[in-house]
Amino acid sequence: MSDRISFAVIGFGKMGILHSALINSHPDAEVVALVDNNHRMLKIFDDMNGAIKTFTSIEELKESVMFDCAVIATPSNTHIPLLSDFSDSNLWVLVEKPLAINNQQIEAKNLPESLKQRSFVGYVMRFLPVFNKVYHMLQMRTIGAIKSFQSKYLIESRKKKIKSWRGDPEVAGGGALITNASHLVDMCLWYFGKPEKVGGLKQHFLHQQVEDTFFGQMVYSDGIIGTIETDWSRSGYRLPFMSINIIGEKGELLVDNDGIRFSLFESATDFEKGFHEISASELYQGVFFDIGGEEYSRQIEAFIKSFRGQKTELCSFNAAKDVQKIIDAFYLSSDSNGVLITVD
Repeated sequence: MSDRISFAVIGFGKMGILHSALINSHPDAEVVALVDNNHRMLKIFDDMNGAIKTFTSIEELKESVMFDCAVIATPSNTHIPLLSDFSDSNLWVLVEKPLAINNQQIEAKNLPESLKQRSFVGYVMRFLPVFNKVYHMLQMRTIGAIKSFQSKYLIESRKKKIKSWRGDPEVAGGGALITNASHLVDMCLWYFGKPEKVGGLKQHFLHQQVEDTFFGQMVYSDGIIGTIETDWSRSGYRLPFMSINIIGEKGELLVDNDGIRFSLFESATDFEKGFHEISASELYQGVFFDIGGEEYSRQIEAFIKSFRGQKTELCSFNAAKDVQKIIDAFYLSSDSNGVLITVD
């Protein structure tokens, strides 16, 4: 009997296909089942690959196939209901971000703690080497105590009005903030911790139901002040671009997809006083299979290691819940003309 870790992938859209390809390319894992409500697509898949079982419901899946892990890659409003379907199991689960459309949806299900401990959320930018490197530099206090930061997530992905579920706030939870900048919020919480208060304003250009841009402020109890900016219709950004400029007592650092640039006012840890630059290519170490970006491969690798009992830097259920709380507070602030909202 094979000792490969078996996966069921729930939702066979863009992200479900990506995760399936990565899992089946990993030497220690395999996809044994797919779940989707598109009967025609499943019929085509069955004709192409009969080795992977296909189902249209979780009930059918659980009755018919034994598996170790599940990937939930469905519209955002279904994540928590689908996760709750596994409350009676010992499965490990990777949920695509965001965890939910709002924190109220998370609280309503009252998921068992054991399931939360085995559930992780796909805030994949943690695994992009440049952002991961900066996390460890901050842990080493390379630029000293943090004073402030400015962060951005930009992409030109919405040139026309959205016709899919992404344009429906009841399904997606919102627009550019929760869809794209949730990555940015997760990174800020990972780097700097949870803020005491947040405030912000959204703008609507293409869509009235969901925001196209969001500008926010994060205020910390220890004095740190940070900003976020996101726009999913920004010309010139064909690929997602995330950047964080961090001001510390002993230096200043800018990290983005392309690399890390920082100046130190005095020598610290492994770096001398002065200007330093680390390109993204310098940090590349190779992955078992690269499709969609090395960060997705590293995330699957980390999930498998976590299943095997190793500690990793995956975004936990509770960390993703904190991201959701910040996003909820940002939206509440915008609906209240930008006043600062205390984060629970």
